[in-house]
Amino acid sequence: MTRRRSQWRSDYRPPPPAPWAAFRNLRCGHLPSSTAFCPPRLAGACPAWPKRSAQCRPPRRWWIPALLVAAASAIRDRELLRFDYRRHDGQLARREAEPHRLLHAGRRWYLVGWDTAAEAWRTYRVDRMVITVPNGRRFAPREPPTGGFEAYLTDGLSVQTWPVVGRFLMHAPIEQLRGKSHLTEGMLAPVDERQCILTVGADSEAMLLVLVGIYDCDFTVLHPPGAIQRAAALAQRYQRAAR
Repeated sequence: MTRRRSQWRSDYRPPPPAPWAAFRNLRCGHLPSSTAFCPPRLAGACPAWPKRSAQCRPPRRWWIPALLVAAASAIRDRELLRFDYRRHDGQLARREAEPHRLLHAGRRWYLVGWDTAAEAWRTYRVDRMVITVPNGRRFAPREPPTGGFEAYLTDGLSVQTWPVVGRFLMHAPIEQLRGKSHLTEGMLAPVDERQCILTVGADSEAMLLVLVGIYDCDFTVLHPPGAIQRAAALAQRYQRAAR
């Protein structure tokens, strides 16, 4: 007997009853931190999701929960995920990955997984995935990438994609600053109980200083040197403006 294959496609429209209705009613993509609020069929998948999600506008593509369910189930069951991935040029490429974590950044969901062909960690946008079922073989969990899954995603979205990368010594506890920045605005790393390091990317040195100003605390510019000179010039400008 030939095993029938089907697909969770990005143009699929699941019916509203049962688990789909529960996901559709979640506001701004915020998932509960406790499985007590998950439908019984999805309770095992909830621990695979982050405890917090940044606030955003509700996504227009309400069918994305169908893809989230398929990915989260593969994470829960530790099964290889097979899918076609739509690249930036619009072409589909076949992928196989060991899924480990779903993360929410901006208005999008991302899957962090171990690409079996590249033998490296990769990040995939969920809305670009066409998941093929059934899943593949079972796999053993791997050690997270350096810094953890959130740091890996932040580094890919907020640092490596920008032409200018800045590092700042923030004179405030990391717990105080985490709630003042979106995940994609930078990566915070603790130094001690009173200080932390912010790494953030932007299209210019001036924009770096705009982003660091969001945290509303004292800071020291560590890199790049041009940002140090820019900060000195802005300080003089603001001092003149306050007269």
